[in-house]
Amino acid sequence: ITTLVKSPLLLGADGLMFDDAGNLFVSANYRNALLLVTPEGQVQLVTNDRPGHRADSAQVRVSPEGGRMGETGVLRFPAEIARVGNTIYLANLNFKVGANAEQSFTGASVAGIRIK
Repeated sequence: ITTLVKSPLLLGADGLMFDDAGNLFVSANYRNALLLVTPEGQVQLVTNDRPGHRADSAQVRVSPEGGRMGETGVLRFPAEIARVGNTIYLANLNFKVGANAEQSFTGASVAGIRIK
């Protein structure tokens, strides 16, 4: 077993998915975040659930609803991740831990974000 990358951003790393360019998308549930790990091992924030905290990435566009992911509040303890076409889907467990510890429970959900 080999460690491919280490970063504090990966706290709560759960779901994993590669894109066609070899980038690894990671859902980090303790941070309510979607991360991107480049083939060179750099970890970048794609989006999280804090208003105004979406990275300016050529890989990512806004959510299908038109709002930024962080402004629509759709990442709540994201876990499993899947891709169909240009959309990444994240299953939200919405547990009251990590970044969700102080938030009200709104139930489990599925979020979608388009990638380029």
